[in-house]
Amino acid sequence: MDRFKLQQKKNSVTASLLLGLVVFGMPLLFGCNSGGNGDQGTNFDGLFVVNDETVGRIEISVNSTSLAVGDTSGYKVGVKNQDGAAVPAIPVSCDSELGVEIIEPTTGQEITNSFGEISGVLGCAAPGSFQFGCRLPTGVNLRKFVQIQCTGAVPAGFTGFGSSAGGGLGSGTGSGGVAVGDDGSPGGTGTEGIRLTEIAINDSGSITPFANPTLSVDTRQRNCEISGGEADCEGFFDTVISFSIVNNSNQIIRVSGYNYTISNADGAGTTFTSTTLLPAPIESGIASNGGEQDYSALFAEVTGNTGNNESSPMAGDECSATKRFAGQSSAIPSDLGFRTVTVRVFYTNESGDSGTATGRISLSFDAFDNC
Repeated sequence: MDRFKLQQKKNSVTASLLLGLVVFGMPLLFGCNSGGNGDQGTNFDGLFVVNDETVGRIEISVNSTSLAVGDTSGYKVGVKNQDGAAVPAIPVSCDSELGVEIIEPTTGQEITNSFGEISGVLGCAAPGSFQFGCRLPTGVNLRKFVQIQCTGAVPAGFTGFGSSAGGGLGSGTGSGGVAVGDDGSPGGTGTEGIRLTEIAINDSGSITPFANPTLSVDTRQRNCEISGGEADCEGFFDTVISFSIVNNSNQIIRVSGYNYTISNADGAGTTFTSTTLLPAPIESGIASNGGEQDYSALFAEVTGNTGNNESSPMAGDECSATKRFAGQSSAIPSDLGFRTVTVRVFYTNESGDSGTATGRISLSFDAFDNC
């Protein structure tokens, strides 16, 4: 990085100084006079230049690192220079593993105040152990992580914290979020670099991948009319799963299907594995060397009568629909509770080699009130 040169002449003193704007992720650029006997390489007194020599450390303080799922905690990030002084007006970017959401700032990024700090709020969206970390702009090479423990089951009706940041660091060590293996060596002809990077559930009727993501599955329909009048059934839809596959090999791959396994799926200790289902878009291949594709597929289907009186097969049967896992004959227990779902996505590359990308997501199954 260029530094200021202070040039002195015998009979006159002329100083010119050009200050560049500080831009996130880019170095400062300073103009220098040519010639003279100045002390080149000396920083101008009072000016802080952002680089990995002048930034001393970044610190993270979280009010509580152990939270129940659905609870939140404040946090603070501080930046100091090599002399221990606060560094104002420097961008700080924060991210987390799936299971911890950054509620404030909603983008995960903020510029430090005059005390060299930013503050925010994070929350636990799923059970498990997850990393939360913050870093300074590219080139400074300073970052800090803390471990957040999220305990307990997903509360009934809890669907996350709305518009929030986080989830870009992958999975945690618990059952919450998506757990994936190592990337392997990208660019090879093998399947080591092909991975499942994200899983989400939609329970509101959309088949668009990752639309209205939630961690809760409604298992039984309700009648929203409580005064004895004509039935008013709550919206009750097939549950759709979405997942994203990244292809870091050097061959195009095509997804041929997916299935999932749930332990204790009936509340009596029985493990259930679904039939192999076709996701959409099935005709689409995933490009090599970093290609990515989002898919959606059926996860649980509605069974029974979802209509009002006029469409009911028998009197009193309105708003009585339930759900069953794909390929299962019996209904999901209405109060099944928290379960970990193992998802397997099957694919084939151009050489005819087959592989499976595996991930996990934690879901809460209950008769939620969506009236």
